[in-house]
Amino acid sequence: MSVESTSHWPANRSWAVFVRFVVCGGAVGVASSGALVLLDRVLPLAVANALTTLVSTVIATEVHQRVTFRSPRGGWGVHLQSSLTVALSFALTTGALLILHEASPKPAALLEYGVYLSVSALAGVIRFIVLRAVFSHSRSSDRANERSGAQRRRVRGCNRDADVDGRPTRAGCG
Repeated sequence: MSVESTSHWPANRSWAVFVRFVVCGGAVGVASSGALVLLDRVLPLAVANALTTLVSTVIATEVHQRVTFRSPRGGWGVHLQSSLTVALSFALTTGALLILHEASPKPAALLEYGVYLSVSALAGVIRFIVLRAVFSHSRSSDRANERSGAQRRRVRGCNRDADVDGRPTRAGCG
């Protein structure tokens, strides 16, 4: 019997989920930081970061929904629920990069890359907490809906020879 955490995830499964989150989020983070460094050469920093943050967050949310949390729930509703993390990521990364550019007007690309990745990692931990709550809620809601749906099918199937699971029922159970 596994110990359940407060968010309906088994404790031993939480580490596996976190590792998948780090790998998937890290891959998107590395790709987006590379894109940011390239876009920063042709766009103002805040615009480049806004574009990079928006696109990478949409991609990462889809990847986390499918791979990290293995949730059947998806679509724009999930993106809207995780939209707070976009604003937070944008504020943290833009603030850090503006401070870097204030301290060093033309920082080396590797330094800029490192600052962006470090701050993105902090935002990623916060994002993990938010998405875990979003997808954990969807899992417990899905389980509750499945249970209530099965109960409704059993009640409707009461006058039949067998319920949804194939077990015999009494005629006129009501």
